[in-house]
Amino acid sequence: MKLTSALVLMTSMWLGGGWGVIEAAQPPRRSNFIQLCKEQANLSADARITVELLLAKAKTNDCDLAAKNLLNVTKLDLINQQLVDLSPLSGFTNLESLNLHGNEIVDLSALAGLKNLKDLDVSNNQIPDVNPLATLQNLNRLTLERNKIKDINAIKELKNLESLSMFNNEIIDISALTKLKNLTWLNLDKNYITEISSLRDLVKLTGLSLEDNQVKDISALAKLTNLTRLELTENQIQNLTPLANLKN
Repeated sequence: MKLTSALVLMTSMWLGGGWGVIEAAQPPRRSNFIQLCKEQANLSADARITVELLLAKAKTNDCDLAAKNLLNVTKLDLINQQLVDLSPLSGFTNLESLNLHGNEIVDLSALAGLKNLKDLDVSNNQIPDVNPLATLQNLNRLTLERNKIKDINAIKELKNLESLSMFNNEIIDISALTKLKNLTWLNLDKNYITEISSLRDLVKLTGLSLEDNQVKDISALAKLTNLTRLELTENQIQNLTPLANLKN
């Protein structure tokens, strides 16, 4: 009887989540960078390159010391380094500015948790998908130039953006930009855009570049009276009348 009661009690604890105390007693997980750094021999070549570069930035080969130094960094430039794997960066949550220009990056998912980022440059890479950026709602400057981006729907979540550059991609639909009311600078050169009505209410814009697209109707620009710079060459525009009120 006592054995049966004990089994019932253990079963109840299991079903009710009573083993949570045991789980809580497990040692805390190390940061992703430390784990990867200490296991370099087992990493892919791409991940190892990133770890080695971060060690060089930290000016030490000691993984723990490097992590301590890097976890407090707010600005990091990793330009033209042939980077592919960003997973070693995923724990650097104090970063506010990150420049990854000129690498070979395809996947941005490792950046999804860097929610303190205000300035992100991932231009000149091989990126097709910006969905991981939807969580970075503190961004006020985003540079996505020269990638392979088609769908920008995730960007509609980035309502604090003031500067957005996406020239030389494969974008057709820009309706996601409708709610980005804080934008002051927008560059969409060299895409496949035909319809720009979603720009109608972006009245804070002071600079807009739409060169080398397939735009015909620019009536949506009529109320953007704060514009001081407007680039529209290499489109299919026939009527410039909507620009009559743009005195700046």
